Amino acid sequence: MPGDKRPRITADEEARMAELETQLFRGEEDVAAELLSTGDPQQLPVYQDCEPTEEARAPAWHDPQDASLRVNVADVSRARKLRQRNGEKTAALLQRSGGLLVKGRALPAGQLEASRMRDANAADPAQGVLRALQYHPNGQLLLTASLDKRLRFFAVDGDACPLVQSLFLEDLPVHAAAFAAGGRKVLATGRRKYFYVADLESATVERIPRLFGTQDRSLEGFVASAGPGSQVVAFLGDDGTLPLMSLATRQLVGTLKMNGSARSGAFSSDGMELYTSGGDGAVYIWDLRQRSCRARFVDEGSLRGTSLALSPDDSLLAAGSSSGVVNVYGREQILGDSSDPVLPTSAAAADVAAAFPRDAARPPPRHSALNLTTTIDSLAFSPDGQVLAMASRMKRDALRLLHVPSGTVFSNWPTSRSPLGYVHCLDFSPGGGSLAIGNAKGRVVLYRLHHYPQA
Repeated sequence: MPGDKRPRITADEEARMAELETQLFRGEEDVAAELLSTGDPQQLPVYQDCEPTEEARAPAWHDPQDASLRVNVADVSRARKLRQRNGEKTAALLQRSGGLLVKGRALPAGQLEASRMRDANAADPAQGVLRALQYHPNGQLLLTASLDKRLRFFAVDGDACPLVQSLFLEDLPVHAAAFAAGGRKVLATGRRKYFYVADLESATVERIPRLFGTQDRSLEGFVASAGPGSQVVAFLGDDGTLPLMSLATRQLVGTLKMNGSARSGAFSSDGMELYTSGGDGAVYIWDLRQRSCRARFVDEGSLRGTSLALSPDDSLLAAGSSSGVVNVYGREQILGDSSDPVLPTSAAAADVAAAFPRDAARPPPRHSALNLTTTIDSLAFSPDGQVLAMASRMKRDALRLLHVPSGTVFSNWPTSRSPLGYVHCLDFSPGGGSLAIGNAKGRVVLYRLHHYPQA
């Protein structure tokens, strides 16, 4: 401008000023990048209370009087407000930078923040009752199976879940289906003596005519080991037999025997233990390495066991019964002393009762849920073990979520307006942030649980 006598800033001086500004006033993006680079949230700079290392950033200037300066921020209202604003800004940055603080945090009891999303199978709803659904272990695929004889695979992609593949099994109304062998295979069964195995890696579907060595006319009930190193499937027989089949050879590898009928089962995470329950109201724990019964105990208040679920770390067992009672046991409660008798699998059913008398094994449950009054058909723990979903298909909207640490049911969800219908199956996503619910109308109602950062 004419008459402007201010000294002009050279290019070198302007570059130097920009460098100082970058050092002194870093932007939010730089802070977020630094937080992400730390990896472990326990090692974030905002949590450290130690002297800076030699590699730390050197201060821009040093004042000798700073050493003797003491300021109590609690006594200065302006400093208090500044500290509060900075804390809120840091928390916002941490949440935006991948949820470093919320990962693994404790879930509070009482209230659960959940919102409904678009149905997971909206791209291709089932034309019959949805009998099974399960997330793939990698969380990228959702399996559904229904009485319309179809297996459907949906890509889990945010709000939209496009259909990836649909398999039509012309002679099998599917009553049960699940991923097996670490998610590489899918087993589908119905009220037939034959079943199907789909290999996802080779994209082939094989019909197994029958399981040689068994007399069962219906193989609709089974439980598959989810461990990547295990390919064992246990079928649930009406007479209490538990045929064990290898998915690798499609052959029978052993048979277990329990009292009464077998109605439900669950494998441990490593596939080395099998938990079963059924018509006698007892829970059996089988050691598959020795093909033996490791322990047996009576489920409190149960006349007939109908559903079992293990927490991801195998520390908790949930047992549901025909009376609607759900009990949660700790592993130390049900196994007790390691010197408990072990019964060979070749023993008769009467010998099982003799080795484990009903009066000798009645451990009190850690928690009991009495919120449902009809048969418990579905049980599932969240990936972190803090939530237990329990449902009955005998009554409309009969689903509840149990806060496992406190043993209390969340009071605010589901509500009377939650469109659940008659719930036949359910599953949590591997990240814990999504709960998929399959009902009698063939829909997969999907809810987002906001406590978990990963859907």
